[in-house]
Amino acid sequence: MNNKQNTEFWEDDFFVEDHIAPKLLVVSDADQKFAPLIERLGKLDIDIQSVSNSKDAILQAQNNDYFLILMGAQEMRQGGVEMAFALRTDEATRHTPVVFISRTEKTVGDEEESYGYGIAGADYVITPVHPDVVQKEVAVFLEMYRQKKELEYSENLYKTMATRDPLTLLGNRDQFETDLKKALANAKRHGYMIAVLYIDLDKFKPVNDTYGHKIGDEVLIEVADRLKKGVREGDFVARLGGDEFSILLNMIRDTQSAGVVAQKIISSLNQTIKARDYDINIGASIGITYYPDHGEDYETLLNRADKAMYEAKRSGQNNYRYFEIE
Repeated sequence: MNNKQNTEFWEDDFFVEDHIAPKLLVVSDADQKFAPLIERLGKLDIDIQSVSNSKDAILQAQNNDYFLILMGAQEMRQGGVEMAFALRTDEATRHTPVVFISRTEKTVGDEEESYGYGIAGADYVITPVHPDVVQKEVAVFLEMYRQKKELEYSENLYKTMATRDPLTLLGNRDQFETDLKKALANAKRHGYMIAVLYIDLDKFKPVNDTYGHKIGDEVLIEVADRLKKGVREGDFVARLGGDEFSILLNMIRDTQSAGVVAQKIISSLNQTIKARDYDINIGASIGITYYPDHGEDYETLLNRADKAMYEAKRSGQNNYRYFEIE
């Protein structure tokens, strides 16, 4: 069995972006002027885009994540100051570096160009210059960009994994608590019902004992996938630990709605799970509580759902029970 949930998670949240070439924007009103340079920069495995004026450059920069903008001095004098202000006052482009390519040092001293450079310039290159020199300059900014992205990736990964179960990539107990508390606050404010399902797998321990923990892990991943498919988009599925899961059902119409979902989940988990060369059969016992009748806070709803789950197990397993107030 492939680890489908892990694959989807990594592709959707992280690795897909790694396959997108970093973008460079060239601003020049003469396509041929930078042609040799663009040809040389193509060796850096980057996506090179070009526009002919500063107005188009602003629009492109606001809609793309460029690691660098290369701009001719002539284009700087033709609206470059406005572009510089636009880049630095927009949160999305505030830190986008701009390197100016100027024909002579005298041109760089031009008052308007110097003003624009002071606002937005990260560096400038005097031409004529060999394309290799500019390539090395661009490579420095490219490496800085990649280091920045790697840092952002690490920070996002840390934040994400802190709230996810590392095996199934469902939310963990902490995330379930956060989501349930938010749902309770909204339910109280708007006057609707929510339900908590506490799920414990039947006959899971023999799977680990008989086939080993790797097969057991594959079973848990498949269970997580089936649970996600058994609820609506606005509901929340979590792994509390071991073979225990929980589901938050948002905005249910009546108390029977949670039982319908519970039975659907039981039927799904009754179907054979294929793990490598083994056909494995498990089941599930589910306890149900709902706000407001069974509690108005996270601890009460979850604890009572846990108690109802044990009642389901004692009554023969592979079924569900609502919490009953004595």
